[in-house]
Amino acid sequence: TTWFKILCAAAFVALLWSLHRLRLHQIRQQAVLLQHLPVSAWTLKPDGTPDFVNQVWLEYAGQTLDFVRSHPEAWMTSVHPEDRKTASRSFWEGVRSGQGFAMETRFLRARDGTYRWHLNRAVVLRDAEGKVLKFVGTSTDIDDRKRAEEELRASEANLRQTVNNIPGLICTMNPMGEIEQLNRPVLEYFGKTSE
Repeated sequence: TTWFKILCAAAFVALLWSLHRLRLHQIRQQAVLLQHLPVSAWTLKPDGTPDFVNQVWLEYAGQTLDFVRSHPEAWMTSVHPEDRKTASRSFWEGVRSGQGFAMETRFLRARDGTYRWHLNRAVVLRDAEGKVLKFVGTSTDIDDRKRAEEELRASEANLRQTVNNIPGLICTMNPMGEIEQLNRPVLEYFGKTSE
């Protein structure tokens, strides 16, 4: 019976070792996947300390993995000074609440010293009991979209100003016959205001 106990213990240890190796293999596969994403990808420990950052982020920010892992807000050195307070608050609220976060902030691109807008999102991975295991996140460059939105707003404002300065009465309606826009002369003609 002693040999049976020893064999059972050895089988149990072998099973644990196999499970450990399987888990390590899965973690390596996940890291390879995150490394090949075309956006900055990262993971955080439950306390908010980064434990993985892909090469896209390291090259973009000009940081090293050791630096990023050095403390939870090391990444903040790349955040635009005007965005740091808001970014830090969103980050820590998401980490402390265990809910993750989403925020837009400007990051410094190391190769040319320009700040570009990014959408940063983190989701939470939990164990079976609901305990936070880690946060997985991405930082996606949205600067071109932000610039296009600003150009569209400026163009719309310019068009509104032009239409309002036309001396004729201009009204646009949708297919249901509901008024969508009126220019200033229409409002003045009927003695109305834009409110």
